Amino acid sequence: MNPVVHFEMPYDDQARMVMPQVARAGGEVLGEPVQIPGIGGYVSFMDTEGNRVSMLHPLPRGTARS
Repeated sequence: MNPVVHFEMPYDDQARMVMPQVARAGGEVLGEPVQIPGIGGYVSFMDTEGNRVSMLHPLPRGTARS
């Protein structure tokens, strides 16, 4: 069986999904969040079960992509 290598977890409430929230919930942020030009903000973290997960905060709809 091939492992899942990508899925997205979009969100609307950034305050609820920011890296301090991950740490308070027992996860571990892996590195600093980065801005991907024309895409949005991206960060990876380990959840409480040891799974590596990434979140993408997309740019608002209608934002021009480079």
